[in-house]
Amino acid sequence: MMIAKGPRPWPILTFTAITTYIATMRLWEGLNHLSYTVARLNGMLPAIDWNRDLAIIYTSAWFTIDIIPVILVVAFAARFARLFIGAMSLAPLALLLTNIEYASAYPNFLVPSIVMALVPVALAMLLWTKSASRYFAQGGVDDAKST
Repeated sequence: MMIAKGPRPWPILTFTAITTYIATMRLWEGLNHLSYTVARLNGMLPAIDWNRDLAIIYTSAWFTIDIIPVILVVAFAARFARLFIGAMSLAPLALLLTNIEYASAYPNFLVPSIVMALVPVALAMLLWTKSASRYFAQGGVDDAKST
C-alpha cells in the first residue's frame, strides 16, 4: 500500500475533519468523565468487572477503531476503506429502524436519534462524490482537477 500523494479533494478533507473531530470528542468525553463511562459500560456489559483502567482501555480502543479508516482514506487512498465505511455507516441507520417504536415513544429522543443515524451516512456519501472517486481511482496521485 503506497502513501497517497498530492492534494486531497474537499470531500476527503471534510470527511477527515468531521470524523476526526467526532472521534476526538468521544475520546475526550470518555476520559474526562470516567465514572460515567464505567457506569455505562457496567450497564452494557455487566459480566465484566469494569473499573477506571478498563474504561480507559475501552475508550482508547474505540478511538483507534474510529481513526484507522480515516488514515486509510486520507493517507493511502484505500478503495476498500471507502467500501467498508459505506457499509458500516448503514449500521446506525439499521439500528434506528429496528428501534423506531422506542424512539418514537420519546419525542425528545427521536430527532437526535435520526440525526445521529444520518451523520455517518452523510459522511460516507462524501467518499462517493466525483472528486473523491477520482482520488480513490488514481490512488491519491497529484491531480489539479481533484481540488
